[in-house]
Amino acid sequence: MKKIIIAIAVALLAIAHTGCATKQVHSQVSTEPNYEFDEARMNAIFNLCDSTQNMLYDETTPATTLNAQMNRVIDTLKYALRHCENLKFNIWMRGYARHILEPVILDGRLKDDVKNKVMSLPFEWTVMEDDTSVYAITIMYMRPEEMFDRYATIDLYSDNQFQKCTFVIEDYIDPIFNDVRIDFLDENNGKTTLHAADAEKTDYDSSGVSRLIFPLEQIMPLLEKSEGVNISYKTKNEEILFMHAFPLVEKRHIKRLFDGKRK
Repeated sequence: MKKIIIAIAVALLAIAHTGCATKQVHSQVSTEPNYEFDEARMNAIFNLCDSTQNMLYDETTPATTLNAQMNRVIDTLKYALRHCENLKFNIWMRGYARHILEPVILDGRLKDDVKNKVMSLPFEWTVMEDDTSVYAITIMYMRPEEMFDRYATIDLYSDNQFQKCTFVIEDYIDPIFNDVRIDFLDENNGKTTLHAADAEKTDYDSSGVSRLIFPLEQIMPLLEKSEGVNISYKTKNEEILFMHAFPLVEKRHIKRLFDGKRK
């Protein structure tokens, strides 16, 4: 699993870099989890990310201080990525993780566990659940500078009536595209490919949004045995490729969530 995360991280670094912004608030006394991400909280997370990046780029920052700060921002981002329903902010946080990935990997002051945690951040799942339903989403894009205008999501949903997986591609740069291909990659370099024709239902919006809907029972076994997924399609001028890893801890978390909800 670690090999494919590293391989995808290297590939993403070869494509580009990006920046980030968000916010965090610390509840003063309440022990209840706080899943509300208002503007103030997102600004606080952004400021934390910004100060961490400055410390990372400052060669005079002591190793102990830098590792402590990186662990703080990692914990903050993991919690926010898991629970923040604001799509644009969620994309931004993943962009921040990709933006600092190269300097983190190359920084001799940082411990290996810090580097491994940063590599996994862009591949977290965001989860919303109640007593009867669970919804999980993860987000991917190709070039950081395009992350708000061209991206794909994997949406898993299950309740007492419906169990679906929807692959959503949003491309506002080249809204006309075709030949959508979804490749699940296993640890033995095997590949399971899905096309639009394999979907239970497809939906295309001329503004540049395409949805491929599959039964959840068809996708979960693929997700559980795969190391990652590639989503690709063709526009008039180029072929777009989104690469995404499935860290083992995330796969186990998603499996636990949906096993209890699936019929």
